[in-house]
Amino acid sequence: PSLAGNAGMVFGEANSAGEFTVQNLTPGRWEFVAQRKGFLSARRVVDLPSAEPLVFVLEPGASIRGVVLDERSAPLPKAQVMAQVYGPGQGDLAESDARGEFVLVGLSAGNLRLFASVPSYTSDLRLELALAPGEQRTGVVLQMPACGSITGTLSEASGVPLTDLPVALSHSSESSTSAFDERAPFSGGFATTRTDAQGHFGFPGVVVGEYEVRVGMLTGLEL
Repeated sequence: PSLAGNAGMVFGEANSAGEFTVQNLTPGRWEFVAQRKGFLSARRVVDLPSAEPLVFVLEPGASIRGVVLDERSAPLPKAQVMAQVYGPGQGDLAESDARGEFVLVGLSAGNLRLFASVPSYTSDLRLELALAPGEQRTGVVLQMPACGSITGTLSEASGVPLTDLPVALSHSSESSTSAFDERAPFSGGFATTRTDAQGHFGFPGVVVGEYEVRVGMLTGLEL
């Protein structure tokens, strides 16, 4: 495992026997953190100098194995999957492989939320789970819904395209069933792009809902 102190971020690395040495520490109070992939981090506060050896016991964290699929149940590679724990706790981040599979490790027990973000989708997918200490959850399926796209073109009245303009997409404030609604399982919150050389813009992978498109600081169109 690796070890870090709080003042000046001093780092150390344990050997194959689990032993470590951290040198050139100044007298005073230090907080040490020991961490290793798949385990829960451990912290200790020590007043230096101290003759006592610093001992850490790392406990295995919970884990989640699953797969990210599209609406046709085909695997989605390169999806970013994040586990976020409610309150204090330890999450993880992983990327799905060519088969759409992912593994999240070293997770704290309790309630957490999974987020899946796929490059070809504007909207994200989220799923809420509860884990027991050290639980190894398998078979979790994150399936993206059927989606459409929002595209458009910006031009002057004369027809000259407006290029390299920022365009933002957000859910309509009047819609309670939007894909970006906090109560919905699919959320992107806010997405941006820019117009190309022909003035075109597009937002792929948008789930059903009412949206507002903004150009620069001005409201443009509600869809």
